[in-house]
Amino acid sequence: MGVIFLTLSMSLCEISMADSVKFSLGSYYFEGRFSREDRSNFLILPYTMKLARKQHYWLISGSRIKLHGSSEIFNDNPEGRDRLTESGTGDVIFKTGHNYPLRGLIRELSLEAGVKIPVADKDKKLGSGRADEELSVKILLAKPWLLAINRTGYKVRGDTKELVYKDTWSNQLTLITPLPYKLSLGLGAFIQSPTTRESVMRKELSLILSYPLTQAQSLMLYTMNGYTRSSADRGIGFQWSWEWKTPPRGQ
Repeated sequence: MGVIFLTLSMSLCEISMADSVKFSLGSYYFEGRFSREDRSNFLILPYTMKLARKQHYWLISGSRIKLHGSSEIFNDNPEGRDRLTESGTGDVIFKTGHNYPLRGLIRELSLEAGVKIPVADKDKKLGSGRADEELSVKILLAKPWLLAINRTGYKVRGDTKELVYKDTWSNQLTLITPLPYKLSLGLGAFIQSPTTRESVMRKELSLILSYPLTQAQSLMLYTMNGYTRSSADRGIGFQWSWEWKTPPRGQ
């Protein structure tokens, strides 16, 4: 997986020539039992910056996290911990990818590499304290009445002294259809293999409603339900995005 670090470092040389810049801010609330008698909840405030040049893109994201309960952040380890309230900075994630335009039903194929930089406080259970690496492939299918996006990924997870993490695969399928008044409605299905010997597969469904506030800004509303003890029972949230694009030459 060392090739991921090489790809990321080479991509940094091209960021200054980006054709577009996109900023996103959001707020998400999740709650669940995660194999325990009491209920834990998480408040996550993510922020993301994405730069693109032609078919290539770079993305860096972070977050602020507040959790209350005996669960670690999205971890159904049954040993748990004392019920506490903690808050702090989440891990930083850096990704780079390339889009390959296609003709026909499949309009685009994307390959992506990413690394998690473990800056979250491990003692507060806000992160594992170890780096993760991930490779993924995304396929986009388009019709006038439907947009389908399928993303499949494989993640190499770093172990800790307390837990031996399994490498995991995941798949996210999102179906989006246009509605009146410029609205778009999306339905998402997410699955992920178990992260430890004690955990089980994550299975989640989500509903997304998006609206373009202006030509450069958009708002997305989000809700989800989980169907295993490795997933949050439910969650809600929103995301605001703003994108700047380089004007065409001659303007």
